Amino acid sequence: LARFDVILLSEIPDGATTGRARASRVREVLSRKANTGYDLLFSEPCGPGNPELHAALVRQAEGLKVTGSETLFKANGISLGHAPFVIHLEDKRMHSQHCRAVSLVSVHMPPATRARERDVQTAALLQAYAASSDIRGRRPFTAKGAQDARVPFATHVICGDFNAHPGQHATQNGWSALLSKAVKTSSGDKAYDNFVVNADADTVFFAHSSVMVLADVKNSRLGKPGLSDHDPIALTLTEIRRR
Repeated sequence: LARFDVILLSEIPDGATTGRARASRVREVLSRKANTGYDLLFSEPCGPGNPELHAALVRQAEGLKVTGSETLFKANGISLGHAPFVIHLEDKRMHSQHCRAVSLVSVHMPPATRARERDVQTAALLQAYAASSDIRGRRPFTAKGAQDARVPFATHVICGDFNAHPGQHATQNGWSALLSKAVKTSSGDKAYDNFVVNADADTVFFAHSSVMVLADVKNSRLGKPGLSDHDPIALTLTEIRRR
């Protein structure tokens, strides 16, 4: 993990002595491994049930900075159970100005046992984010939008546990899901975790997504302890250089 600029964590129990302390410990270990510091940001806690947090670890690298963050409790008037966490980044290490603005959204959607809520919340988030510049930190969503506003393009990535494959909802709202339905990421062998990227991002970046398969995976159904019941997913964005 120490090779990545940003690491997003979800389903963290709220509380200074539990989740927050563990996330701080992760930061300490990463800092030693990478020989550099990391900024640690938390979302606001949100239910249902026991409050949970999202966290973002951002490498302290010259040219890379967080320009804003927000917890999204609603989208299109729909309450979002485990409210997504948005962070806006500026990366001046990129050659093109159209590659410097990247916004990341960490999600944890309702489980398959609440499929209707899951589908409604997923659709609402993807629709509202694409339609509302306020949610996006006033950053453009499409190449045409950037051109019309005469501002640099921005890349937007919604990622995490969708508890379903988000492909259909993504395609209908101007997004692309990077991992196919064949890519299983949970201990139940489901394609639950994914990266959903605004479709025009492929004009400025090569996107490479992968799954970091855990050797010690947790399976509650079988009573098997482990690090997690989901494999981490990884995304590398490589700038398309123009001649």
